[in-house]
Amino acid sequence: MRIVSHACADQRGFTLAELLVAIAVLGLIMTGVLTFIMTGNQAYLTGSNQIEAQQAARVALERMVREIRGAGYNPGGAPCPPVPNCPIVGAPGFGNPTATALGIMNDTNADGVFERITYTLNGTNLQRQDFGAVPPDAAPQTIVGGVQALTFTYRDENDAVLGPPGPPIQPENIRSVQISLTTQPENLPGTWQAGRVSVTMSDRIRLRNR
Repeated sequence: MRIVSHACADQRGFTLAELLVAIAVLGLIMTGVLTFIMTGNQAYLTGSNQIEAQQAARVALERMVREIRGAGYNPGGAPCPPVPNCPIVGAPGFGNPTATALGIMNDTNADGVFERITYTLNGTNLQRQDFGAVPPDAAPQTIVGGVQALTFTYRDENDAVLGPPGPPIQPENIRSVQISLTTQPENLPGTWQAGRVSVTMSDRIRLRNR
């Protein structure tokens, strides 16, 4: 007697169409997961880079504000030093102010000698040089990097802007200074766009000694 088993008679594999559908569904799921991961990663990079740029701008701005506010401080009535520390005799405070660079002069330690501090933008580095330090800075020191723009705006006692197209910038006429600083995180590769941010901060300083 022959016994025929039907248990395995209907066991069949996947057809090509079923396999293609399964691959397509799996591809859609993986695409969604990858998109979610990339979006989260970019959001993290953006937030992290924004914090870094804000901190750099805040540190630089607070330091400049503090020193600019004290420009011209002269408790002992010391005479204004000669060029290049004070190009306008009798008008200490600023030396050679421009839209992107600034020299600050004062007698902070009341020793009868004017000190000079300069701020300049060298490429993307905001640099500071203190000629009154002991010993004086031999070269400009980088305060922060990643600076995209730095602008000084000077105003007179009537709040009018000094400099083109208005009146020329004369140190003795400056009563307030506005700083605008734009920074980006340092060491960002030029081809890497994910998380690329820039931060612009500004402040306006009324001179304490004018």
